[in-house]
Amino acid sequence: MNELQCHAGPTGSLCTSVPKVVTATVATPGVNLENPETLAVAVGKFNAIARNLKTSDGATLDVLPTGTVSASIESIESNAANTREIFATSAYRLDPNSLGVILEPKRIELDAINVWPGSKIPNYSDVQGQALPQGGDVSGGKPMVLEPTDLKTFEQKLDLSPTQFNLPTRFN
Repeated sequence: MNELQCHAGPTGSLCTSVPKVVTATVATPGVNLENPETLAVAVGKFNAIARNLKTSDGATLDVLPTGTVSASIESIESNAANTREIFATSAYRLDPNSLGVILEPKRIELDAINVWPGSKIPNYSDVQGQALPQGGDVSGGKPMVLEPTDLKTFEQKLDLSPTQFNLPTRFN
């Protein structure tokens, strides 16, 4: 936004356009985790991120179409904001690829999470096309990229049973 500042000059008004910074608060929609479809996809995304962190010893956060996301403070904040927007706007329904690699939406015990096969973070391009298998069987923890037609079947795989895990002693 520019602000016009004018002063009387020898031959009339002399005006200067001065940039003005305006701070505005913009409300962003929240993520509706009461929607079973959204919750299932969010759990699947969380599971993939947990497995990425375990496999990479905390170095890799996520696997997206644009590549892997490191687990630096800046990239975690940026990735969280992007993922939150994808869920809040339900953009994943039209383009599930925007979420990158996910896992099945099952209960995961954080202290016993498995690493990716071969202890190697999957490449997005290797996983693309490995959408939900025929019949919706997502067992085995294989990485996948959802297609819009998979969402209803994926939702039905949601496991909300309680989980227990032990915190490391340094957190107690």
